Amino acid sequence: MCSRTIRPNSRCLSFFVFILVAAGATSVAGAAESSPGDLGDPVAPGDPSDKPDSHIGTNPARDGREGGETIADAIFIPEPWFQDTGATCDNIDDYDEICPYPGSTSPDVVYSLEYYGCVYLAVDLYGSSYDTKVYIYDDQMNVLACNDDYYSDFTSRVELYGDYTGIIYIVVDGYGGDCGEYVMFVEGGVPPPPYDVECPDGAQIEQEPWPADGYVDEYNGGCEADLHAFQQLAPMPGLTELDFCGLSGWYVTDGTDYRDTDWFQVIAAGNEITWTVDSQYYWTVCSSAEVIDCDQPWSVLQEMVVGLGVIETMTIATTPGQVVTLWVMPGVVEAPPCEVDPFEYAFHLSGVSGVTAIEPATWSGVKRLYR
Repeated sequence: MCSRTIRPNSRCLSFFVFILVAAGATSVAGAAESSPGDLGDPVAPGDPSDKPDSHIGTNPARDGREGGETIADAIFIPEPWFQDTGATCDNIDDYDEICPYPGSTSPDVVYSLEYYGCVYLAVDLYGSSYDTKVYIYDDQMNVLACNDDYYSDFTSRVELYGDYTGIIYIVVDGYGGDCGEYVMFVEGGVPPPPYDVECPDGAQIEQEPWPADGYVDEYNGGCEADLHAFQQLAPMPGLTELDFCGLSGWYVTDGTDYRDTDWFQVIAAGNEITWTVDSQYYWTVCSSAEVIDCDQPWSVLQEMVVGLGVIETMTIATTPGQVVTLWVMPGVVEAPPCEVDPFEYAFHLSGVSGVTAIEPATWSGVKRLYR
């Protein structure tokens, strides 16, 4: 599993993402601006109602994912990590902002996202073929972040973080009259809107004390913990399935962010184990491996991403008596910049055996400890 401390780890999954760290600001201008031009008043955005629509859809095929012409038809980004490509030369100059140079006549395209309180976001146009500009509006057309030249090749990047609820718009633009093909990476995330995880009656409960400052995870931290502790799970005698409910999230020890990862080991009853997981957090990663010696190289067998009503099932091929390692963790190593409470997760396992049990507890009783 990827390290809970903020340090490199060769086992990290490829999609663990960059998280913004400069607390307290709303945008980062990046490298010094290098496009020529004079500072002046902002250029007023164009009126979308005045623009013809004959050009829309004339770009080369982009799987239907290129940005929209205006805010009114912005392409909605449904996931917190998103990649897209497009071409702007046959679009229209609807918008412009100073960052720091005004007067651009470049055509632009628009994307949108929705946030629920805690924003940490990076929009990166590195690899685009022209002198780009990118900026972010709120739903009142206020500029939240703007950048012209972040990289030495005059492509752009903006970063945004803070508290915001509502729709925001990403405008991919250019300097002067430049246009061309763009590559866009959107990295970041949001806490989910209210969503409760159902903990079934009779489920086993994690009962790990929630970490306070100075905490060392010796409970079920697996290969993330110095003592390589795994929580052993098994159904009631005579059964081959079980339900489990736990908590995960982030904590701080000695000024460093840590991610709480929960590691489990189960014994296969037959030729396959099925593992179904639900989570409050929108980017919860669930992975499996064979029995692990944390001090030796090992490989992930399978992984899936769950959360915010996205319930996934993993089927693991086994042999009877085989020990399988499972773990659950936030998909983001560092804690979001806004406060995030521990999040609930629940899973169902079938095809497991064994005699190990954990002490009984109630789900509501455990959650009360962390409020």
